Amino acid sequence: MKILFVTDRNLTHDTRVFQQMFYAKNMLYFSDLIAFYDPWCQQIEQQHVKLVNPIHYYYLKKQSFISILVKKISNLLYKFFPRNLFFAGMSLDCRPFQIWRKIRKIAHEYDLLVACGLNSLLPVYKAALKYGKPFGFDVASFVAEKNINLTNEEFHKIKFLLKTILPRALYLTYSTELVGERLFKFISLKYRPYHFPLANSYDESFFAFRPSLSDKVEFVWLAQKIDYSVDLELILPSLERFKDKIRLNIFGEVTQRFVQNVLPRYQDFVVLHDPMPVDKLIKKIANYDIGLAIYLTYISPEKNYTLTNKVYLFAQTGLYTLATDTISHRIFYSEHPQLGKIVLPHIDSLSGAIADVIANIEKFREEKHKRYLYAKRFAWKYESQKLHTAWSKVNRKN
Repeated sequence: MKILFVTDRNLTHDTRVFQQMFYAKNMLYFSDLIAFYDPWCQQIEQQHVKLVNPIHYYYLKKQSFISILVKKISNLLYKFFPRNLFFAGMSLDCRPFQIWRKIRKIAHEYDLLVACGLNSLLPVYKAALKYGKPFGFDVASFVAEKNINLTNEEFHKIKFLLKTILPRALYLTYSTELVGERLFKFISLKYRPYHFPLANSYDESFFAFRPSLSDKVEFVWLAQKIDYSVDLELILPSLERFKDKIRLNIFGEVTQRFVQNVLPRYQDFVVLHDPMPVDKLIKKIANYDIGLAIYLTYISPEKNYTLTNKVYLFAQTGLYTLATDTISHRIFYSEHPQLGKIVLPHIDSLSGAIADVIANIEKFREEKHKRYLYAKRFAWKYESQKLHTAWSKVNRKN
């Protein structure tokens, strides 16, 4: 079987498409990729490409003169034709048109098209319709909140797109049951395609147990872009009280503003790590003690309903996690209390949890191997069986 994966980001930024392609490689499927070029992570991206080994990979620019023009014209025409699918989708971003220019030329070569991310949905659907191909869609952690993460117009465009296209999909995936529930409440489909949650966990082959041996308690924070966000506004002052006993390891693309304006105050206990491919990142993090899954949901409402890749990464490496009280975190850590603890999103609560960890660090380190073994139940091999069921429908459909 030949699969074309299409993401509106890239392998470095979209760990879900990375995991799906890694599984496709292990299943000996032929797979290709359409993704978007991002200069800051290009070196890492090349290493991710080697891990998933697509036959072809097509990297697009996020915008071009013609894609900007198409977006503007589509936005104008949408006001007069609000039921036009093309105008609705192309007016949201420049990326749908960039994908469409490429996919319409190559989609006929594949048995299955897989759209990953909202901006990839319309061009994948149009290509599937044009060539009579089945398609799947990974909505990931998308949650629509009007006036929070979407304008009123964007809200209605996206609702129209999803409600029109999703009933025709071969299958639909999302990161948690909660995200799925929110999605179906948002669009209230009469017919739902085959659908299932696909967790943000990792392949077991990336993990090996590593004991914590540092003289300080090692904390970890991960983000794609490191700036002085509201999350770090909570984390850094909470840890500063214990700076002689701890170290905070930060992984991600660091902005100049953070380096110049924030780091000097906290450099006694903060260590910045260059971005690295997922296999090396996992090996590095496995040496540490405590993961931080700290989110303020009024900034990112989808975080209330999803479990990010870092939650699984910390669990699968055996780290203990301090996590803010999102709905999804409360459910996860009530079901698996040995893996982490819920904290309230304010400094006193987080500082109290940090103090407890420091006072009992030997206990947490002794239990690290138990957590590592326990978390094997989240390995990607179990999640990938759901994909196998979905992909096997392609052969039956053909």
